Amino acid sequence: MKIMEEYEAIVVGGGPAGIFATYTMLEKGTKGSELCLIEKGLSAKERNDYSIEGFGGAGLFSDVKLCMRFDTGSIVPEIYLEDIVNRFEEDKIFRENILKKIEFAKSANYKQILYSYLHAKACEPLIEYFEKVKEIFSDFCKRIGIEKDFYNLYKNDKDFKVNLESILREENLDISSYYPVIHLGSDQGRKVTEEFERYFKRNGVELKFNTEIKSITKNREEFELIDSRGNIYNSNKLILACGKRGSNWMINQLKNLSAEIIEGKTWIGVRVETKKNELSELTKHFGDDPKIKWPLIRKSLYDDWAIKLHCFVEGGKVISYPWKNITLVGGTSDSKRSGKNTNFDVLYSDSSLTSKYIKERSKKFEENLKTPTIQRFDDYLRNIPTKNLSKNSVSPTLKNYKTGNVREFLSNFSKNFAEKLPVFMEKISRLYKEITDPDTLIYFPVIEWGSERVKVNTNMETNVKNLYTIGDSAGITQGIVASALTGIIAGNDIVRKR
Repeated sequence: MKIMEEYEAIVVGGGPAGIFATYTMLEKGTKGSELCLIEKGLSAKERNDYSIEGFGGAGLFSDVKLCMRFDTGSIVPEIYLEDIVNRFEEDKIFRENILKKIEFAKSANYKQILYSYLHAKACEPLIEYFEKVKEIFSDFCKRIGIEKDFYNLYKNDKDFKVNLESILREENLDISSYYPVIHLGSDQGRKVTEEFERYFKRNGVELKFNTEIKSITKNREEFELIDSRGNIYNSNKLILACGKRGSNWMINQLKNLSAEIIEGKTWIGVRVETKKNELSELTKHFGDDPKIKWPLIRKSLYDDWAIKLHCFVEGGKVISYPWKNITLVGGTSDSKRSGKNTNFDVLYSDSSLTSKYIKERSKKFEENLKTPTIQRFDDYLRNIPTKNLSKNSVSPTLKNYKTGNVREFLSNFSKNFAEKLPVFMEKISRLYKEITDPDTLIYFPVIEWGSERVKVNTNMETNVKNLYTIGDSAGITQGIVASALTGIIAGNDIVRKR
C-alpha cells in the first residue's frame, strides 16, 4: 500500500553529513516526528560487512579517521572566503569597517594583510562549527565508553626538526598540511553509528532504511520525493547528503531541479599495499594520516601538478566499492590495526584532471575498470604486467582483483602521474622504506573528488530555495569531519528559517 507523508525537513542519505544535519535540527528544537532521514542501505546494526551504503555511510564503516582540522578535506573555507570578498567589494559600510581595522599606510604588504584579514574573518564561523563537531563526536564516544581526547590534539614533537626536517627539504616534500587524527577504526566507528541511530529513534525521528528514492520534483514551495515502492514524501525543506556512491544520481536530480552545477577539480591515484612497519618514521612523527605532498618548491609558475599521500591505513586491508559504473579501491582497519600489511593512496592532480575529463576517461575504459588491477612495484618499474602473486612476499588483502599492468592503465588517465609515481615513492622510502620493496603492490583505480561540484552558498543551500546539498556527494568535502561540518551548517540554517 502506497503512503504519503509530510515533514518539516527531509534528509536523503545517512552518512556523517546527513547524521549531523539531522542531529543539529533535533538539538535546535525541531520535533523528531517532523524529521525524516531516508537511507538507501540498511541500519547500522544490520550492516554486516563493509559497504559504501547504509546508516553511517562509507566513512563511519571503514577506517574511521577523524581528521581534526576544520579546513582539511573541504572547500567550504573557499566558499566562505568568496562570500566575504564579495561583501567587501559590494557593501560600502562593511568595507569601511574592515579598512578601519587595518593600517595600510604603515605597510607595503597591505594587499596581503587585507587578504589575511578577510580569510581569518571568513573562517571564524567555521571554527565554531568545527568545535561543535568535536563536541558531538566526543559526547557520542563517551556515551558508549570510548575515551578519546578531542581537545588536546597537537603534540610538540621535538625530534621532528632534528630527524626529519632535513629529509623533507632535501626531497622537496611539503608537510604544511599536518593535522592530528583521531582513529576509531571500523569496530568503534560502528558503535558510534549505532548510538546515533538509537538517539534518533528515542527522539522520534522517522528513519527510513532500505528505501531508494527514484525521483524528486518541486511543486511551488514543496518538494515531492517518490521511492521505489511508490511511496511519496513531501517537505518544504530538503537536504541531499547522498555520499560518494550516490553522487551521480544526486547530480542528475539536481540538474532536473535546475540547481547550478560546476566543474570540480579531481585527484586520481593508486593504492599502495606493503609490509607494515610500526616503527616507521612516517607514522611516528607525522601521525596516523600523513598528507605529505610533492613538490614543496616548484621549478616554474606553470607547474600546477601535485602528488600526495592520502588515507593511510596501518595494519588494515584493501577494500573495493562501486562508483558510477566502475570499482574503486580504498582501505579499512579496526582500532587494533592487527593486520600484517599497511596500505595508503598516492594521489595526483593537475589542471587537466577535471570531473568532466575523469568521467569521459572512466567511461572509455569502463570494462577494464570493473575489477581493480594489481601490479608489483618491480613490474611497474619495468613496465611489464604482473601475472602471478602466489610467491609474492606481500599478499593482497583485497580478494576480488586481477593482475595486470597498472602503469599502462594509469597512462591512459595521466602519463605525467604514471612517470612521477615511482619517483615520489623513492622519496617517501626515506621515511617508510618498505614502500619501494619489489613485492609492494600497486592497485588501480583510486579517484577522489571525482564528481561535479554543486554550487552552494555559505549555508550549503543551492540556487533552488530550501534545497541543500552537503558532504562528499556535493563535491565540497572529502572526509568524515568535513562532511559533518556541512551537516551542522545546513541544519542550523533550516532551523533559523522556521
